[in-house]
Amino acid sequence: MVKLTRSTGVTIVDNLRTLARAEDGQALVEYALILLLVATLSLGALQVMGQDVASFLGPVAADL
Repeated sequence: MVKLTRSTGVTIVDNLRTLARAEDGQALVEYALILLLVATLSLGALQVMGQDVASFLGPVAADL
C-alpha cells in the first residue's frame, strides 16, 4: 500500500495518481460481472423452461 506522507519526497498527488492507476481489483470486478451475467442468463433460462422441466420431472418424482 502506498503511504500518503511527504517524508519520502513524493507528493500526495503523485500517490493519488499511483492509486488511481492501480489495477489490483480489476480482475475481481470482471469475474463478478461474468458471474452476474451467468446467473442472470441461468435464471432467465429457468423461467422460460421451468414449466417444461417440471412437467418432465413430475412423473419421475411420482414414481419414486
